[in-house]
Amino acid sequence: MSTINEKLEYFSKIALEEATKKRDEILQKMKEDKETLMRQKREEFHMESQEQLSKILKAIENEKNDIIAKSFSEGRQLLAKTREQIKKIVFDEVDLKINEFINSSDYIDYLINSITNSCKLAGEGELIVYLCKKDIDLITNNKDKLPSKILFEEASDEIIGGCRVLNKTKNTIIDNTISKKLKQSMDSFFEISCLRID
Repeated sequence: MSTINEKLEYFSKIALEEATKKRDEILQKMKEDKETLMRQKREEFHMESQEQLSKILKAIENEKNDIIAKSFSEGRQLLAKTREQIKKIVFDEVDLKINEFINSSDYIDYLINSITNSCKLAGEGELIVYLCKKDIDLITNNKDKLPSKILFEEASDEIIGGCRVLNKTKNTIIDNTISKKLKQSMDSFFEISCLRID
C-alpha cells in the first residue's frame, strides 16, 4: 500500500513540478508578450506623438510665415502711404515756390535764358519752341532777346515754366521745362531719402 501511496505521491510531485514548470513558462511567455506589446505600443505612441508634433510645428511655421508675409505687406503699404504723404507735403511746398517764381518779375529773364540755351543745345535746323500759353504771351514783347528763325507753339501738354525745343531737322527734343526738372528731382528725392519702393 505504501508503494501505491509513494507512487501516487511521486506522480503528484512530478505532475505538480510539471504544472509549475508549465505555469512558469506560460507566465514568462506572458511577461515577454506583455513587454513586447508595451514596447510596440510605446513605439506607436511615440510615432503618433512625433506625427502630431510635426503637424503642429508645420501649422505653427505656416502661421508664422503668414504673419511675416502680412506684416511685410502691411509695412510696404505703410511705407507707400508715408511716402505719398511726404511727397505731397514736400512737393506742395515746391509747387507754391514754383508758382511764386513763374509769377515773379525774375521769371521772364529765366524763360529767355532757358529758350536761348535750349536752342543752342538743339543745334542748327528748324526749331520749334513749345511753351505754355502764359509764357507765349510773356515772350511776345521780348522776341528781340531771343534767337531768330524759331517758331513758337503752345504745348499740347501741361508745361509748368521753361520750354521744350524740337529740332525738326535732326528729330531731337531738348526738354528744359520746370515740370521735367521737378519730376527728376522727385525721383532722386525718393532715392536719396531711401523712400523708394521697389
